[in-house]
Amino acid sequence: MSITIRSITRALTPWLVPVLLVGAWEIACRLHWLPPSQSAAPSAIASHLLSPALLVNVIWTLIRLVAGVAIGALVGIVSGLFLAQKRVADRLFSPTLRFLAPIPIIVWFPFLIILFGLGDAMRIAFVATAAYFLVHVHCFNAVRSVNRDFLELGQIYEKRYWSRVWHVMLPSSLASIFTSVRIAIAIGWVVVALAEFGLREQGKEGIGWFIMQARGLGQVENEFAGIVLLGLTGAIADGIVRTAEKHYLKWANTAEVGA
Repeated sequence: MSITIRSITRALTPWLVPVLLVGAWEIACRLHWLPPSQSAAPSAIASHLLSPALLVNVIWTLIRLVAGVAIGALVGIVSGLFLAQKRVADRLFSPTLRFLAPIPIIVWFPFLIILFGLGDAMRIAFVATAAYFLVHVHCFNAVRSVNRDFLELGQIYEKRYWSRVWHVMLPSSLASIFTSVRIAIAIGWVVVALAEFGLREQGKEGIGWFIMQARGLGQVENEFAGIVLLGLTGAIADGIVRTAEKHYLKWANTAEVGA
């Protein structure tokens, strides 16, 4: 397979802006345009990126994030599919959910501490709560927007309920579900970091605590290393979900055609 200038350009284009920003940042720090007490040069940050303490804290945060988003998304998909089809359940539960959804996530913090204590269960529940409302609303609206002809056709051919869910409703809603999961992951980083700021467990504090601790001790290189690694991990996580999205949307299109 020949490598063309066009393919090389396409591969390098996404790196252009990050490289320019890092270069400008490095120059600004070396020329002291940015105060040393508030910023560190990328060359100084790089040596701290792979420190064992930082990596351990990122791993703990990632575990909490993945667990919370997975639980919240799963419950949101189930409730979205169910309430979008069952009119009685919709009238019974949806008004309450519409009341709870706009409440800022930080308000749930003391209630989750009461229910789950100060450990990882609370942090995971905090992320799951934020993810749930996002995924539920997207899934609910997506199912309500499914072409009614498809559903009626499934009933005419006497398709079972779960067959209609698997072959019609879920494939039609998959794009919206993946969008909501990606948003939930992005918000989840903020939420889990908030949960880690003031609550410390020895040996598994998390990246939120690590960044705030470094800021409090004046360890600027560690602080920015935590922020950079947080951004890189978030970008990788989003890339994984985007890859899964492309794969499963192909399945969704095939399923809809088959149905």
